[in-house]
Amino acid sequence: MKTILITGASSGIGEACARKFASQGARLILNARSTDKLRDLADELREKYGTECYVMPFDVRDHESAAAALGALPEEWKS
Repeated sequence: MKTILITGASSGIGEACARKFASQGARLILNARSTDKLRDLADELREKYGTECYVMPFDVRDHESAAAALGALPEEWKS
């Protein structure tokens, strides 16, 4: 099973990619600045496709936050 990190997952192309990959059975790490939108999307994808989702809100322009968030991924999501 593939694990895919999607930035900008709360809307637009990122959200569309999340929906497409979820429909194909991938596990998703969803990233955007909006925690509420990410959680809503993750809940929807879990319900509709049975997709495992890990929500990781941070601003990708903040390199320190991005590195810290990626470094703090649970072991089962690091692959």
